[in-house]
Amino acid sequence: MNPEKRKALMLSHFGKTNKDLEEDVKLIKEWLKTQPHLPEIPSDHMIASFIWINKFSLEKTKQRIDLYYTNRSTMPYVFQFANPKSQFMKTSAESRYLHFFLCLYFLSTKQNIDYTSKNPYIFFPRNKVKLYFFFQKLLNSRIKQFHFFNCPSYVDLLFKLCKQFLKPKLYERIRIHKSTDTLLDYIPAEVLPSDYGGKEKSVEELQKDWNAKLAEYQEVFDQRDGLKVNESLRPTPLENAEAYGVQGTFKNLSVD
Repeated sequence: MNPEKRKALMLSHFGKTNKDLEEDVKLIKEWLKTQPHLPEIPSDHMIASFIWINKFSLEKTKQRIDLYYTNRSTMPYVFQFANPKSQFMKTSAESRYLHFFLCLYFLSTKQNIDYTSKNPYIFFPRNKVKLYFFFQKLLNSRIKQFHFFNCPSYVDLLFKLCKQFLKPKLYERIRIHKSTDTLLDYIPAEVLPSDYGGKEKSVEELQKDWNAKLAEYQEVFDQRDGLKVNESLRPTPLENAEAYGVQGTFKNLSVD
């Protein structure tokens, strides 16, 4: 799907026009001028992606922008691996299945085409609560479903833990498959890799294509590495900082 058609579908879904979007982008840019602690957002298109993910609510858009860039500083373990030049990405490129996972997550290297931003996530147990917060509050994309297959036995316990943190709507989008056969009930064969019974290229071929695509956007990744807040310039304290996991402690959780 070409960028303009994708954009038209998005606007139609929310009952908005291109003029509505342009006006909202201008309003957010004016607001950014009053927030000296925030970095300069690289493009209007990225601002539009924040507006879209927040369903054209400008107040929620402002909050998400602030939280996103704040957490680029407070949660470096989430963002530091994104750059293709990082050792992590070089290593993952040698593992086609791990890299394919990153490809699926990183579909934003269609960059501003898909109205998504580029933020990988890495799970460390000590930070799982903040990562769930990142996933639900900061991730600048809309998730339709998650699909897991050939899972080990401990996955049931893992998902019970997830249920404690995830919104019900998000949790209900999780699908667990005993094999890859049932994936075709949800994912068209045309976009599913041949390794999993689909008609798309193999994971190995997709990996090579992806490496080339990442290289095209090296400058973008380098630029994003510097997008952090300057807390000394923040005009007012971040509202509900502890509730959002930016600082403070977390309650104990029980698993039924």
